Formats: sequence, C-alpha cells, structure tokens
Amino acid sequence: MGIQVVTCARCGHACPAAAWRALPRERTLTRADLAGYVSDWPVNAVVEVRSCAGCGGAIARRAEGGRAP
Repeated sequence: MGIQVVTCARCGHACPAAAWRALPRERTLTRADLAGYVSDWPVNAVVEVRSCAGCGGAIARRAEGGRAP
C-alpha cells in the first residue's frame, strides 16, 4: 500500500494524507450532523473538514474514531 494522497476537487492540489491531517481542522461533522443525509452512519465515524493548502477550499474526509486516514 502506497502513500495516501488527498486531492482538492476545486484546484487539484494534492498532498500526502499526513500533511492534510497536519492542517488546522475547520470543522468536524458528527453522526448527528449527518443524520438528515445518511441513513446508516457508523457510530464512531466523523467527517473532518480542513482547508486546502493550495486554494483554501474545503476538503472533507471520513474519519474513524476522530482520525482521518
């Protein structure tokens, strides 16, 4: 398994997942936040939102137990 890469859908900037995790977390969406959109969401899963280092756009990734891959 190679290095995981996070790519911004807005500008295409790509960085290793570890570098993305080092960026300040802008928001964390919990099961309660997603209840109106997702019918079956794992109890320990959240969505972490961080700003792209290239353009500042939001990049969201699912995280288990509060840690995104």
